[in-house]
Parts: sequence; C-alpha cells; structure tokens
Amino acid sequence: MSAVIAPVTWECSCTGHDRTKSIECQSSREGESGGRRVVRDVRPPGRADIVNAMIEAVIRTLTNTPLYPYWLYARRVDYFLFSDLLRRARGEVLDVGCGPRSYEQWIKQLCAVTGYTGLDMFHWDPAAASARQHRTSTDSLGDLLNADSTLSASPDVQTDAHQLGIKNGSADTVIALGILEHIHTPSVVIAEIFRVLRPGGSALITYPFLHPVHGGVDGDADYYRYTRAAIGRLLTEAGFTDIEVAERGRAGTSLATLFNGAVVQVLRRLLGSSRGFVVLLPAAAVLFAISQLVGLALDRLDRSVYFPSNYQVVARRRGP
Repeated sequence: MSAVIAPVTWECSCTGHDRTKSIECQSSREGESGGRRVVRDVRPPGRADIVNAMIEAVIRTLTNTPLYPYWLYARRVDYFLFSDLLRRARGEVLDVGCGPRSYEQWIKQLCAVTGYTGLDMFHWDPAAASARQHRTSTDSLGDLLNADSTLSASPDVQTDAHQLGIKNGSADTVIALGILEHIHTPSVVIAEIFRVLRPGGSALITYPFLHPVHGGVDGDADYYRYTRAAIGRLLTEAGFTDIEVAERGRAGTSLATLFNGAVVQVLRRLLGSSRGFVVLLPAAAVLFAISQLVGLALDRLDRSVYFPSNYQVVARRRGP
C-alpha cells in the first residue's frame, strides 16, 4: 500500500461492495457517481455458440504451435509485452481498460508494485462477452479466448476512459494495453492518463497497427491506427517526455496475421456442423502453419519497421 496517499474506502459502482484502494476515486470525495452500469442483451446459446465453443476447445491445445492462427503474433508481439514493457510497472498501477484483469497477478508477482487498480467501462461478464463475440463477424478466432469462464472479475472503477474519475497524481504507472484503437477521442484519454500520473510516473501503452478490425459489433468500436509520428505527437501535446516507441512484428508477422484472420472469418461462415468442423479445421490449421512459417522467414529477411503488427510505447511525466 502506498505511503503517500492514505487508503480510501469507496463504493464500487459495478459490484456494490466496498473496496480499499490507494488510488483514489474522485467520486469517493465529491459524492459523484463512480460510473454507469451497462446492461447487455445475452441470448440463449444456439448452434453457432456450440460451434464456437468447439473451436475454442481445439485452439486451446494449439496455442504454442504454428497450427494456432496467431502463434507468430504471440512470438513477435506478446513476447515483448511480458519480457520488456510490463516489467517496467512500478508503485501504484492503474490498468485502464483492464477487462478481466488478465495481467493483475503477473504484475503483482514480478514487478515492484505496491497496488493495482483495474478500470474499465464494462463489468466483465463471460457469458455476455461470449454472446457478443459470437454476434461479431470481425472479431478473430483468438478473441474467443477472452470469453473464458475462468476470467471473471469486476473492475475496481467502472467508468469511461475519457473521464477516469481518478484523483490527480494518484498513479505511478498507468497501463493502457490495446485500448487506444477503441477510443473515439484519443487526445482526451491521453490527457487523462497524464493527469492521474504522479510526476516521474510512466504510461505503458500498446495498440495494433496492421491488424484485423475488431471490437464491438462488426468492428463499430475500432476507430484508429496510429503511426510512430501520430502517437508521438499525441503524447507530446499532452505533456509527456522521454517517449519510447517500438515497432513489434514485421512484415511477415503482419501478413500472416491478416491472412489467418481472413481464413478464420471464412471458417466462421462455413463451420455449420460438427462434420464441417472435423474436416475444415485441420485443413485451416495447415494453412495457418504454412503462412506463419513463411512469415517467420520473411521477418528474418526484412528488418524494416514499415509494416509493424503492433506498437509498444513508454511515455513519462517529467518529475519534480
């Protein structure tokens, strides 16, 4: 627990339970609403849901092999997320867009943190997430993993990232992983991240670039892609200094990810029966493996930074 800011007990708008946190919520002092409750339409499972569940069960056994459609992406992008970016988390951590709090335990165990606060617009409901994913034609097959029933956790603060509702200078580290593409006014969110950081604190940011459209229904929650120049300008205008931008995944990774994403969408349309599932998925797995092995070879030949799959960014708020 941080020694700088005394713990504050406040009512979490999404769970209805008192929690004690070092990062203070503005609404706990001002008497404002801490967020809003989101009601989702969850339909009963149908044949498409059953097929998607079958796909999910199979791909879980393939995630560490080229037969998994995003194996190369994980090697080229996710590897650096865990080996480099997240290891920079320090002190009080605010995770903006925390979803099911996938990184919480990892950060607490391996980083020098004193507290973790998860913030998201939605209360994470695996059943609702699953239903939403199954209605969405643009989400990737790998996104089904986010509907895992074991990932059921509520955010500590339920609010929109455009108005965080967190006290000024409360966090030493703000994490924003894969959310900027879903933000309709990024300059406002980046300014909010800067505001809640203490002097000397850091923002750790990731977002996709050459990547399938995703999020919402038919991609209606996917707004932007940012080049190195664009993110640098947004961060600088917000007041950040010492900005580090790294491209993750080269041309081969990007091509394999896009190709396999397209194959996944074809599979979604064709897999209408268990027989189709048995016949088509193994054939698709072979295509996944071929495309990613070719992509791996291309990455080794082309070392340029012009076709990144993803960007990872560290930006600091100047200290006193």
